Amino acid sequence: MQYRTVLRPRGQLTLFQRPPTEPLWRDLPVEARAQAVQLLAKLLREHRERLCAGHAEPEVRDE
Repeated sequence: MQYRTVLRPRGQLTLFQRPPTEPLWRDLPVEARAQAVQLLAKLLREHRERLCAGHAEPEVRDE
């Protein structure tokens, strides 16, 4: 007796699924956007201060 096999498509493994998409800037709440801007500004100021501090004082060599 012959059996007919039915091939059913299986769901894709989670390993190969697309990663979740990141939220769009315009979809974020106003409070979250304001906080993000403040944190980025603080980060840039601190980075600038570190860069400028390195050039303000010349190196002292004890040779």
